[in-house]
Amino acid sequence: MSTYVIGDVHGCFRTLTKLLKKLNYSPEKDEIIFIGDLVNRGKYSVEVLEFCITHQGIDTVLGNHDIFLLKLLIEEKKYKPLKSILNHPNRDQFYKWLIDRPLLLEKNIKNEQFIMVHAGIPFCWSIAQALDLAKKTKGYITNNLPNSILNIWGDKPKAWNNNLSLEKQARFAINCFTRMRFINNNRELDLENTSVLATKGYRKWFDVFDFERENVSIVFGHWASLNGKTKNPKAYALDTGCVWGNRLTALCLEDLKKISVKVDHEDL
Repeated sequence: MSTYVIGDVHGCFRTLTKLLKKLNYSPEKDEIIFIGDLVNRGKYSVEVLEFCITHQGIDTVLGNHDIFLLKLLIEEKKYKPLKSILNHPNRDQFYKWLIDRPLLLEKNIKNEQFIMVHAGIPFCWSIAQALDLAKKTKGYITNNLPNSILNIWGDKPKAWNNNLSLEKQARFAINCFTRMRFINNNRELDLENTSVLATKGYRKWFDVFDFERENVSIVFGHWASLNGKTKNPKAYALDTGCVWGNRLTALCLEDLKKISVKVDHEDL
């Protein structure tokens, strides 16, 4: 049995199929954890969701594009890149499956703790705090549907403090877990910069998170411009820009080997 964590698929179902074949994936034996952003941009978002829903041993953390889809499904708005889902007869099934997905997933493999998150975890939270906030945020969303999905959409507050209202805590947590790249010493997020170069005063979140103190490895996606490289042996970046014409990458948690395939351009 193997546990594979797979980077941002973005509707690239043919590429995903090619990767699973290279992994010798067995639905009866293996477990797959997607790192979020299952949908949008690629052509086959419906097929990706159908694959996830119909196979056992598959889960995902939510990414920002997955939450965007939930928002569209609630608002019943038109959006051309996702019209295959928004107009699909099983759209309610897709919604129910996605809304139940976690923001963080934890796995212990060979006495090593792995946390799966779409974007990142800020240095001001311990892993225990992050897991607790992820649980509370999902509770807030679930208990206040449908408005909670709309309320968590936004850039503010940009900085964390313990006195934030539950709604603002949830919004900040969502932005960390699904959108964060850079953070400064004041716990403020830079949600605009998608490059690998930080603006003044900001640093990559994984360069300031204390992995040794927490004794943890973090597996994440979201940041295609990193091309899977962090220079941190405890931070595993898996978004290798599949939907931008590059590669789709998986990490096997048992042996920490990365496996990737080139994008099938029919997906784009």
